Amino acid sequence: MSSHPAVCFQGVSFGYGAEEVLTDVDFDILPADNVCVVGPNGGGKTTLLKLMLGLLKPNSGQIRVFGEAPQKMQGALGYVPQHLHFDPVFPVRALDVVLMGRVGRRSFGFTTREDRKLAERALDQVGQRALAQAQFAELSGGQRQAVLIARALVGAPRAILLDEPDAHIDPGRRDRLKELLDYLPPDVTRILVSHNMDFVVSSVEKVICVHRHVHVHPTSELSPARIRSLFGSDLRLVRHDREHPTAGGHHHPPLDADRGEGS
Repeated sequence: MSSHPAVCFQGVSFGYGAEEVLTDVDFDILPADNVCVVGPNGGGKTTLLKLMLGLLKPNSGQIRVFGEAPQKMQGALGYVPQHLHFDPVFPVRALDVVLMGRVGRRSFGFTTREDRKLAERALDQVGQRALAQAQFAELSGGQRQAVLIARALVGAPRAILLDEPDAHIDPGRRDRLKELLDYLPPDVTRILVSHNMDFVVSSVEKVICVHRHVHVHPTSELSPARIRSLFGSDLRLVRHDREHPTAGGHHHPPLDADRGEGS
């Protein structure tokens, strides 16, 4: 295991033009941590993710990913975006989408038979091996998310970043997505971005609260007052009595959030 944090922010500030989005951000995410980034729309969650990925550079401060500048470590990061932009008329199979996660690891962009085996294995890992030859455009929202997670996993990342993977799937399919995230390799650092408090899964031990400033809390300290300060609305956290095992065998009572009208 790396002696460096998986992600380290030191005094980081960032803004778009004159508008400052993140101010004096300091936090560490350790290797194999499983964390959720929460906050209101426009609060800086996706910006934080793009800074980790090296897609944006801070106006001030320093970011390190496994001890290196993010731009040098992009091959160590698997990324699951909210959307995959593609032409729905163009025929692309689920297997082809997963293979995109191998292209940057080969000279001249060619993939090999070994790459295809790894892509099939990644689809099997997320329970979607049968969809390998299916057209991506014809898949459901939940199936597309599983394929995108397989694309992130096929590069054998040291950390996987997921930007609101629950945003475009039916509520009834979110339990399947939670199960899928629980079965990601335990040594891979997982950073999940969400604005849905009921999607803070039971295995998450840390919550990174983002609203211009950033604060890190154990889920056990995520109080209604903290949620109100983040979202500006009254949410009721429900802590269930029943414990659920995580992939690592630990037990953590899950947090749900009941929203009022209009929240």
